[in-house]
Amino acid sequence: DGRDMQRLSFRGAWQRNFLSENGIITTLQGAAAANAFMVQQDTFYQGNVNRLDGSVGVQFRWPLLRTEGNGVSQLIEPVAQFVTSASTGGTIPNEDSVLVTFDEGNLFAMNRFPGADATETGSFANIGVNYLRNDPAGWTVGVTAGRVLRVRAQDDFTDTSGLIGPKSNWLLAGQVTLANHFIFMGRALTDDNLELARGEFQASYVDDQFSLVTGFIHTGADTEENRLVPISELLLDTSIDLTPEWTGQLQGIYDFEAQRASTAGLALTFKNECVQVNLSLSRRFASSTSVTPTTDFGLSLELLGFGGSNEPGPARQCRS
Repeated sequence: DGRDMQRLSFRGAWQRNFLSENGIITTLQGAAAANAFMVQQDTFYQGNVNRLDGSVGVQFRWPLLRTEGNGVSQLIEPVAQFVTSASTGGTIPNEDSVLVTFDEGNLFAMNRFPGADATETGSFANIGVNYLRNDPAGWTVGVTAGRVLRVRAQDDFTDTSGLIGPKSNWLLAGQVTLANHFIFMGRALTDDNLELARGEFQASYVDDQFSLVTGFIHTGADTEENRLVPISELLLDTSIDLTPEWTGQLQGIYDFEAQRASTAGLALTFKNECVQVNLSLSRRFASSTSVTPTTDFGLSLELLGFGGSNEPGPARQCRS
């Protein structure tokens, strides 16, 4: 009937910071986990398995801050982290850590697997730099760049994760905010020749009555992530307040690999103090002989002002 798996995990972590006279922040880190697994109804994995995971690391940060006369502040922060991690025990199936995202949130992490079924082992160094510029005029720029260097190749990650091998892809991530309305965000994984292996980019404009979001995503095929073909898609999502009660929305996705639109939709929303009504029409296109195109119509009705489950309408409360 399929694999049955039960898990009991205990985890603990410790860290302590030390500030030197020249401004370098040294962080000592440690983490440990004890896991007990029970696997049943599986061809390759059976019975009870215990596993112990442990890691220690030291991190060095050197934040360099400058404030100019016009109020502009700039921060440059080089970071180097050195980690040694080990695991002992039996082998269990990986169910909760198949998809690993390498981004600025886990560049300086001792374990990039999100779950408990897999853990990052070996000795490696996480190196990179953070940059932030804040202008009182209303715009900010933030950039993060770095990579992972290993003593031995790490083969537990998928091919398109950007983390496989003795050295990871370069991670380049950034965000630009202009006057609190326009936001550009981008993240890319590249090899040493700056060839794009994986990337996602988004630009948005939002004000009180209008919003426009465009995004692009690219990633290669990877059977371990259940993705048989590459993905290169452009997203468009826009909405506009037609009146204080009516809002229109338009969405669409264009597939560059198939060279056609994959989805398109539009919606109309009415919202007053007591009720919200959503009307929607969406179309999913398909070129496969086993999957036919579909068109969906949607109608939903929601009562507002009860229990705080949603924001009330323009009058802020229902008086009827």
